[in-house]
Amino acid sequence: MQEQAPLKVLTVQEVAQVLKTDREKVEKLIASGRLPAMVLPGQEVRIRAEDLLTFLKNETAQYTELKRKYHSYQQERLEKLERALQQLKIIPEKLNHGLQGELNRAAGDYSRVLELKEVFEDIYKLTRRILKTQQRVESRKSSDHDDYFQQLEIEWQEWEREIEKWQDRFLTRAKKAGKKLNFGLAQVYQNLVQILINEWDKIRKENF
Repeated sequence: MQEQAPLKVLTVQEVAQVLKTDREKVEKLIASGRLPAMVLPGQEVRIRAEDLLTFLKNETAQYTELKRKYHSYQQERLEKLERALQQLKIIPEKLNHGLQGELNRAAGDYSRVLELKEVFEDIYKLTRRILKTQQRVESRKSSDHDDYFQQLEIEWQEWEREIEKWQDRFLTRAKKAGKKLNFGLAQVYQNLVQILINEWDKIRKENF
């Protein structure tokens, strides 16, 4: 009967070389139980080659699954960001719609129409800001996937701050109108704030 070859065992340093890492990280793997090891009578630690191979197979499988989940999440998040940034155009549309009733009531009242002109100009500026964002998104679609994803995240974070700025802008204008005893214009701006908040919340709830 042919004698079996002795089982190959490796030192911690040899395992570190195989894994292309340092000794300390290998010792942490052993301490955590992820990498089985045996302690020789002289307190020397050895790792069976068979256990190292099993560890590599398991870790590779886990890494592959984590990578798949990450890419799946990233793709889902990217699609949500694209959709949310596209839906921003709904905000000025709703603001204009809300303002249209005021304009209809002001028919024939020239001074009232002039007051509302300022409001339309604000909404127009917001519209232009949104269009520029959407143009940037379109122009970056051909970029590297990770770079494109990062740019979308930046655009969304900027809009988190941008909406707060527009909310403050409308409230400031409402206070200014109120001080001039122009309560009609003050109410218009307060209504715009409510529309802005409602539509922004709707976009976030629908996508995130």
